[in-house]
Amino acid sequence: MKKLRVREFGLGLVVLAMLSVHGPAVASTDEDWSLCAGKDPDTAIAACSQIMQRRPVEAWKLGNAHNQRGLAYASKGDYDRAIDDYSRAIYLSAGNAWPYNNRGLAHAHKGDYEQAIADYTKAIELEPENAWPYHNRGLALAKMGDHDRAIADYSKSIDLDADNAWAYNHRGQAYASKREYDLAIADFTKAIEHDPGYTWSYTNRGVAHATKRDYARAITDFTKAIETDNTNAWAYNNRAWAYLNAGKVSRSLPDAERALQLMPGNASFLDARGHILEMLGRKPQAIASFRQALAADRDLQSSKDGLRRLTAGR
Repeated sequence: MKKLRVREFGLGLVVLAMLSVHGPAVASTDEDWSLCAGKDPDTAIAACSQIMQRRPVEAWKLGNAHNQRGLAYASKGDYDRAIDDYSRAIYLSAGNAWPYNNRGLAHAHKGDYEQAIADYTKAIELEPENAWPYHNRGLALAKMGDHDRAIADYSKSIDLDADNAWAYNHRGQAYASKREYDLAIADFTKAIEHDPGYTWSYTNRGVAHATKRDYARAITDFTKAIETDNTNAWAYNNRAWAYLNAGKVSRSLPDAERALQLMPGNASFLDARGHILEMLGRKPQAIASFRQALAADRDLQSSKDGLRRLTAGR
C-alpha cells in the first residue's frame, strides 16, 4: 500500500520575534524607528541603517536597530547578513534572549542545526519562560532526527503557551515520525482547535489517518486543508493518493494534476500521477510521468519500480 507523504515544515514558518523599542524615543526619530520595525524589508534595512549612523546613540537602541535589520535581511533570505546583525545585537545587549533566538533561526535556515540549538539554548537560559526558543529548538532537534528531545521541547513550549497551534502541530509530526499515530492525531486535532485556519494541521492529520488506512477520514481532512488554502499542493497530492488507495481511482487524477499545476516538476507529484495513470490503464502516459519524476529525482525508487514494471519485456 502506498504511503502518503508528510509535507515537511520549513523553519521559515516560525515567527521571527522582534525586540520592542524600550524607553522614550526622540520625536525626530519616531518615523525611522517605525520604518525600521516595518514589514517592507528594503525600507526597514534603510531605516535601521540610518538609525545606526546617528551619534550619540544608546547601546540598547543600537542593538535594537541591528536586531531589526537582521530580521529584515532574514526575510529576504540573506541569512549571513542577518547573522552578522544578530551577533552585533547580542554584543550590544547580551542579556536579551531575542537576538539569540533569531540568530538560531538564521542558522537553522542555513542547515546549521547544531549552532541553532546552541543559540536557542542560550535564549532559554536568558528567558526560561519564553515559549518560542523551546519550540524552535524542537524544530532543529527534529531536523536532526532527535524526535524524543524535540517532543520534550514542544511540550515545554505548550506548557508555557497552551494556545500555540504550531507547537501542537510540530509535536504531532514528531509523534508521527515515531509511528505513534494516535498521539499525532490528538496533537493535530489540538492544533486545529486553537487555529481552525491552519491548513497544515489538517494535512498532517490526514496523513496520519491515511497511514492507519482510514482513507475516509484522510480524504475529509485533505478536503478541509484545501478549503482552508486552495494553494496547498500537498493536500491535493495526498488526497489523490487517498482516493487511489480507497479504490476511487477516477477521482484521484484531477487532484494529482492540480498538485502539479501548483508545483510543476515536483518529483513526488509526478510519481503519484504515474501510479494513477498506471491504475487507469494509460500505460504510455504513466511511463512518461515516471520518466519525468526520475528526471527531477533520479533516486526516486517508486518511479524506478513503476518504470521497470511498465517497460518489462520491451
